Amino acid sequence: MPDNAPGDGRSARGYGTVRTWCSIFTHRSPITAKIISMANAPYGAMANIGFFQVPADDVVRARKFYQSLLGWKIEPDATLENTSLEWQNIITGEPEEGAMNMGGIYKRMGPGQIMDFVIVEDFDKVLAKVEKLGGTIVMPKNAIKHVGLVAVIQDTEGNTIGLLKPG
Repeated sequence: MPDNAPGDGRSARGYGTVRTWCSIFTHRSPITAKIISMANAPYGAMANIGFFQVPADDVVRARKFYQSLLGWKIEPDATLENTSLEWQNIITGEPEEGAMNMGGIYKRMGPGQIMDFVIVEDFDKVLAKVEKLGGTIVMPKNAIKHVGLVAVIQDTEGNTIGLLKPG
């Protein structure tokens, strides 16, 4: 829980306990370094959500929906080599303590819902534990330019979650 969060699980601003992570995609800041160290501390620390993805059957329609409904800034990402994803970067607001503000919309390639990516420092160590704990590695480790290492796992209940090591 962030230092400024009240004991009821909400941040002081009511946005939840996830810290801002926009800066991870451009540079390491003192906040990001603190989050990474918290995410990998052996006792009592928790991994934070760092990014989210929204799969869409119609990316243009989804973009219009979220822009109109929530005022998000959504723009195509021209840096990706795989254009079949129709990837759109999402900025949900200015970086601020207690709020995640970065995500993406992409062309749905299979079943799936909105997916969060948890920030991990020791990527291989976390992946090595997945199957030992009864989970499954759905998408093995991949390096994505300007983002870092990503993988997707499935928990023991069939839920998927992404892993992210910014880089």
